[in-house]
Amino acid sequence: MLVMTSFLPKPGEPEPLLLSPWIYSHQFMFLKTNPTGGPWSREYEQEILGPVGLGTLCIKDPPEIQHEQLDLTCPSKQPEWSPAEAYPSVLKNSSFLSSRNISYGSCSCDSGAQLCSSYPDVPVNLPVASHDTMFNVSDRNLNRWIVNSFRQYAGKLELEPLDIYHRTTGSMIGGIELGVRLALRSNAFSISGNGESRNVPPTDTSNSSSAISPIGNITEKLPNETISNSVKSPVETGSNMTRTSLVDTIPYDPGTAQNSVSNGSSSPPLDVVNDNVKVWFNNKAWISSISFMNAINNVILRASLPANVSREDYGIVAINHPMNLTAKQMALETLKKAGTSILVAVTVLFAMSFVPASFLVFLIEEKVSNSKHLQLVSGVNKLVYWLQVYSWDFMCYMFASTLVVFIFLAFNEEAYISPQNLPGLVALLLCYGCAVIPLMYPCSFIFSVPSTAFVVLGCFNLFVGLITTLTVTVLDALMDDTLESVNEYLKVIFLVFPHFCLGEGLMKLANTYWTSTFANSYGTNLTSVNIWSWRMIGKNLTCMIVHGVLYFSINLSIEYKIYSKLFAGVKPVPPPVTSEEDDVKKEKMRVEGEDGALNDVVVIKRLVKVYANSKGVKPAVNQISFGVGQGECFGLLGLNGAGKTTTFKMLTGAIKPSSGNAFVMNHSILSEMDVVRSYIGYCPQFDALNDRLTPREHLEFYSRVRNIPNVLLNSLVSESLNRFALVHYSDREVRTLSGGNKRKLSTAIALLGNPPLIFLDEPTSGMDPGARRFLWTCIQQAVNDGRCVILTSHNMEECEALCTKLTIMVNGQFTCLGSATHLKSKYGQGYSVKVRCVEGRRSPTEDYLAQHLPMADLVESHATQLHYRITGQVTDLASLFRTLETAKTVAGLVVDYSLSQTSLEDVFLKFANAQVDEIKKPKPLMSYMRSFMFCSCSSCCYSNQTRIETTPATVEV
Repeated sequence: MLVMTSFLPKPGEPEPLLLSPWIYSHQFMFLKTNPTGGPWSREYEQEILGPVGLGTLCIKDPPEIQHEQLDLTCPSKQPEWSPAEAYPSVLKNSSFLSSRNISYGSCSCDSGAQLCSSYPDVPVNLPVASHDTMFNVSDRNLNRWIVNSFRQYAGKLELEPLDIYHRTTGSMIGGIELGVRLALRSNAFSISGNGESRNVPPTDTSNSSSAISPIGNITEKLPNETISNSVKSPVETGSNMTRTSLVDTIPYDPGTAQNSVSNGSSSPPLDVVNDNVKVWFNNKAWISSISFMNAINNVILRASLPANVSREDYGIVAINHPMNLTAKQMALETLKKAGTSILVAVTVLFAMSFVPASFLVFLIEEKVSNSKHLQLVSGVNKLVYWLQVYSWDFMCYMFASTLVVFIFLAFNEEAYISPQNLPGLVALLLCYGCAVIPLMYPCSFIFSVPSTAFVVLGCFNLFVGLITTLTVTVLDALMDDTLESVNEYLKVIFLVFPHFCLGEGLMKLANTYWTSTFANSYGTNLTSVNIWSWRMIGKNLTCMIVHGVLYFSINLSIEYKIYSKLFAGVKPVPPPVTSEEDDVKKEKMRVEGEDGALNDVVVIKRLVKVYANSKGVKPAVNQISFGVGQGECFGLLGLNGAGKTTTFKMLTGAIKPSSGNAFVMNHSILSEMDVVRSYIGYCPQFDALNDRLTPREHLEFYSRVRNIPNVLLNSLVSESLNRFALVHYSDREVRTLSGGNKRKLSTAIALLGNPPLIFLDEPTSGMDPGARRFLWTCIQQAVNDGRCVILTSHNMEECEALCTKLTIMVNGQFTCLGSATHLKSKYGQGYSVKVRCVEGRRSPTEDYLAQHLPMADLVESHATQLHYRITGQVTDLASLFRTLETAKTVAGLVVDYSLSQTSLEDVFLKFANAQVDEIKKPKPLMSYMRSFMFCSCSSCCYSNQTRIETTPATVEV
């Protein structure tokens, strides 16, 4: 856009124009010397063919404007080329012809110009200093030659109407005719110079037009130029002469004068003088007439100089200075240029719409990968987190703003880089960044796909900026009194958008600059406008600063979940706990007692998390209570959706519980979460790692977050890399690591700094058996060191190997609790029988086993697979084997069978069968809004439900 605006004309007076034939580049010219011409005609011819030639192209030290406006310079060598070498396309297959009786074939004027079937008439080319093609047409009938060769030479000129600088190489712009007969009716007078006296008859100004003849159909006569005061004219102006005498009147040869008088003492009678000069020009080249007149004036000047004077030192430079624009014209030009300011504002808005939107990409990546949550759990304060994010983003934005300023300087956008406006431009860009960057931050809580957020917010910024700025600009341009009040209201309303503040501020700077430029061009001394005033950009800057503080505060309120308290309404109530096992009730009574859990590292009391939607409420975690002491490993078993990860999120501060409380080292997670996090090490379910960092950089970063002294940092990082066998991958980017090594790194981060409480959410998921065993060893060592570990897992073998106490969660509740041995002994008595029957004979097999094994209960049946559980004490295993073998070999009902004691997995499956489908949880940011929408009053939503009581409830099992 700036490239386009750079081609637009700038307001102000037009540039001066050099009046020279070579403004049209090299060209065809012609010279005709009539045989009846006097001696002055021979002198002019010698000057034209001399080392300086026509005009001022080859004079010494030409003026600067000639260097600026002419692409040509005088060749250093005397021209010695032939016509065919100079312009072979024009003179191809032609020969030098001197006969006047040239046949052009058949000619017609049907097309508006004379066209002939052939153009054989190519005159001799004369060498000139400028290296142009100068045809010698002295032996031609000039009028006939011009008409017959017009299409061949002059007709090549193709110009845009206003493009006087168009290069016309190969076209004929004009020519010179010497020795023209001209009748003089006035008294002769004498001129003198350098001791020489000549009688010269003055010109009849009524015939002066004959000195300028168009090549074509020119009808307008242009005025002649004057010569420099430093050079005396060879023709003195008489009382009845005009300045056209310089071209139209040539010094008279005393040899041909009938009456010679000295000092004008006598007047000669009517006579005919043959030393006049006629200028021919092409009227399609607008300045060709005055240019060739000035060129021949130079010839006349140098021909009049003494022989001992250097011709290269003298010349007449004609310059056209256009008339000054009127006030109305200048105002119109200024308005046009000010109108381009909207294009510049749109360009800046477009660039600055996508820069702040790009800052959300990394924020959303951190949120989705749980990297942000892991940093907060590791000890990063929320306010500090957002301040460092804002600081880094603002520095990146300053780099983009600097590029904008440099681009303005490169394109010389005067309205913005002037000494008065440049500080205002910088201030607008910086304040816009101060406002729009925190405006983007709240959207990081809404979007979960970085690319979607970038496109949506970039288009939003662009749309708001363009619509608001263009609306106000168009209403200003209409200058309608009825819309003026509406426009003023819109200008106030749109100030809530930083985009409008930037766009309008840029427009104000441009309009102020061009207005002052317009006034200064007419010498009007306007009072200097203070761009920092309230009516200028001061209001815009103030609003953007307020925006920055306001939007950053809104973002922090969302981070600290202040709005969730304001719009929470009535909290959703989960269904009451219907049944609890004895062990679960005992543990609840222990932790809720006064002295029962004083030594535990973590104590959870009636923790509840309920999600609500249009279908009702579903407890993700429902009144769980337990405690874990030092050197213990507590395992949470359950299917997906049982509430394990939700429990971890509440204990680590990712979400707030609906009710209940938990204490870590006697600090509440509700009121002292920042302190609680200093005691926690956390390994999330999915690796919260930055793909662009190495394992060593991860460990160094989280070590500094945990305030580990620098003197111990390197040794601690090296120890962790060695402990988890990550030395060989320490300097590789995390994205190149395998899933198992990523889980090792996540566990190593959780164990950094020896925190007293470690949460491991499925730490061995996706790992091969060897890596799993290795990680078990690391976890067991942490437990042996006295740390408290709480882990979730689907692997029964892992729980048996690591956990000193475990529980099985179903629908957010604890169904059992105790050590693995205790659970197997309590819920795993008896045997498990698995039978694969003959295809198509499942029913006879079920009847046979029900008859011969009445103590066996059918647990599952799938196609040909039957699963029985035998509870109670079995004293005769031989009889049990005999029955199964008979069903296989004698009855032919069973293909194969297995008999084993009940395992922990069987106990787990027994309780897990009661798990119901998980409801679809709303997004955390919108949960309070949904609660407010659906549950704003208990009489509407929860009239048939009871609220949770804080006192322990007595439930019969």
